[in-house]
Amino acid sequence: MDKFLLKVADWHNKILREKGLINDENYSDIDMVFREILYNAIVTAFFLLLGLLFSRFNEMLMMFLSFNVIRNFCGGWHSYGNLNFCIFLSIMVFTLSIFLAVISFNMFSFWRILAILSIIYIFYRAPYDKPEKQYQIYEMKFDSLMITTLFFILSNILNNLGLHTCATTIFFAIIFSALLMNRRICSVLEGLK
Repeated sequence: MDKFLLKVADWHNKILREKGLINDENYSDIDMVFREILYNAIVTAFFLLLGLLFSRFNEMLMMFLSFNVIRNFCGGWHSYGNLNFCIFLSIMVFTLSIFLAVISFNMFSFWRILAILSIIYIFYRAPYDKPEKQYQIYEMKFDSLMITTLFFILSNILNNLGLHTCATTIFFAIIFSALLMNRRICSVLEGLK
């Protein structure tokens, strides 16, 4: 995946240079933005196709959206420099979450309790990468609490509407986001990378 992204980005940048749209001053910014957009588009399409393949599109969509939004607000471990490992780990976690949600829908109360504990842990650990200014830390803790609480409420609403597996996958997104803020787990993942 890394090599593919590099080739497509180089091709894209070459075209923009030929048209005079980028130069040495803005090259790195445009290159970085393009790679991020390309990566996110490919990964999003891949996971939604995976959801279709397993006939669990709604669950994959819920897991993908809630996990990514929570991680953007709360932080957590990232596999910098190794996109292939990041995608592989995400596939494993998301697929496991969907199948666990399907087979353990009668354990909704158990997952709800774990999600509540995870929200508390996320609030305690957020932001994972601490900003330089103290006031940003409190603002980001509040944002993390609000986002995770909103997803928790959404999960309970979906459960009341009869969408038990979608609701459970949101709990898994909260739980896995909390796990990726734990230093011991992060050091193990760093070693696997």
